[in-house]
Amino acid sequence: MMKSNAQTKPAEPESLASIRARFKEMKVDNKRLEMIEAEINDLLEETEASVAIDQEQEAEAEENEQTIKYTEMDVVSIIGPTGSTKSTSVEKIVEKWNKKRPGQMPVVMVTIRSSTRNEKQLQVQILEAFKDPQADLVRRTNNYSPDQAIRAIRKIARAKGTYVVVLDEANNMIGQDAIATARPMAKAIKSLVNEGVFAVVVMGTAKAHRLFEVDPELNTRKTADINLDPVNLSIPSERSYFFKFIGQIDRQMERDGIVETRVRLIEDNRSRAMVYDMSGGVVGNVVRILRIALRLAHREKRRSIEWKDIEAGYYAWKTLQVDDNGQPVEIYDPFADGPKARTLEAVERLG
Repeated sequence: MMKSNAQTKPAEPESLASIRARFKEMKVDNKRLEMIEAEINDLLEETEASVAIDQEQEAEAEENEQTIKYTEMDVVSIIGPTGSTKSTSVEKIVEKWNKKRPGQMPVVMVTIRSSTRNEKQLQVQILEAFKDPQADLVRRTNNYSPDQAIRAIRKIARAKGTYVVVLDEANNMIGQDAIATARPMAKAIKSLVNEGVFAVVVMGTAKAHRLFEVDPELNTRKTADINLDPVNLSIPSERSYFFKFIGQIDRQMERDGIVETRVRLIEDNRSRAMVYDMSGGVVGNVVRILRIALRLAHREKRRSIEWKDIEAGYYAWKTLQVDDNGQPVEIYDPFADGPKARTLEAVERLG
């Protein structure tokens, strides 16, 4: 048998842009993810059981030409600042459920647009998340019926095996007049759960609390309120969570080939304090700064991040931080002023 003289072409080295794209998609397991996952799993399983009962009653009612009162579903709120890993955590949960149930959509994420101010707009975005052509029909129709749209969404949810819908960036429903804009949106969410369509997770920044404040009935539907405030270093469990998570990010970047050599973000107390102060105790902010730092390192054709990159990344990230009115937010600068004394004291207690 003759051997081929053809040589195997050496594999192309991975591009720096591809490495940055992989880092953007990198997900790290953490305690907060476990807490969110446990709540969503319970919510999904309980909703699925309720839907099964409703479907039995629907079949009986149809035979007798009757209607049924659907089971009222539950609501969970996940509230935290931008960068607190809300969306990243839920995306990971969605992926797990999709793998468990191929061909179905057990948990659906709907990212709320900032223009969302009424029930019709919310329903359109839900239909879009299902990739259903009725979204365009509802958007364009002049004879819009909220009840008819809810029935259509329920039918799609049943066909797709959907039991939980996550309204991500729910704070975008709240405009300048918080109370006036929150009321119709709270009513729209309440209609979905009251009509037994699916359970709802309301996820966003603290502004999303308004949805429950303006509608006591919606608030009574809430079975869990997950708060993802910035980590408080005076609480040992939170302190441990924050630095353990940052350490995992650092090690995973090296293990996954994002960097050749890890940064050693928590190698000593000063580094730990710097990381905490530059991020304000929000782990997602650390990741955002590292993404900018990696881009800056790549511009110099380096495969590892140095602290000078992190400093430059911090300042680039800092210029992007604005409040709800678009005004710059005052943020402590540990690179100019050094880590705060109380932060150093707190990290020193870690031993």
